[in-house]
Amino acid sequence: MRVTCCFIQTIIRTRDNSERGAPRSFERKRSLHTYLRHECFAPKMRKHLDSTRHLLKKLRTFSMFVVAMCTCTQVTALDNNDVETELIAEVRVEITSGPHKGVARFVPATVLSQGEVVYYTVRIKNPTSEYLRDVSVTQRIPVNTLYVPDSASGPGAEVLFSVDGGVTFAAEEALNSIGEDGVAHRASEDEYTHIQWRMQNALAPGAVALARFRAVFQ
Repeated sequence: MRVTCCFIQTIIRTRDNSERGAPRSFERKRSLHTYLRHECFAPKMRKHLDSTRHLLKKLRTFSMFVVAMCTCTQVTALDNNDVETELIAEVRVEITSGPHKGVARFVPATVLSQGEVVYYTVRIKNPTSEYLRDVSVTQRIPVNTLYVPDSASGPGAEVLFSVDGGVTFAAEEALNSIGEDGVAHRASEDEYTHIQWRMQNALAPGAVALARFRAVFQ
């Protein structure tokens, strides 16, 4: 009986000591958890959150860019070369007999005589389903021909010329070339190599614009 009572008292004392020491152990655990949270995990969490916010900002920017690209229906022909061009050469022929005598008409320039004027038409077509802006079309002046001054025109287009094989362009009145003496001088018509039309208005889907110029066959 004495042994049993001592054993029970020992258990009770052990349980009492455990209960009295629990708060200190809990406080030590809580202090360690607080230290780890503030000193170790918090900087990593802040860095992770900053990275996440930065990624979300990039995603929002990219989404707005994609939406803007999807809603934009105007493209630049200089970038994608979507326009189709065709060069048409004609000569002016006057009817000499019949009821339409004296009336002039244009026929394909199949046979040319030296000194004859050729009427060129550059047919510019937009085959796409989108409006094309900033359309720029360059045409080489055909060989064995001499450009007729002030003959190039286009629908609402800026007309420029080149004397260096299409590398640089300038307006006709500002076009210069370098002579054999190394001095710049006003370029003459026989030095023109290319004509460029820069359209100021958008070209509608399926629309066709006509640019024209004349040249003398040599």
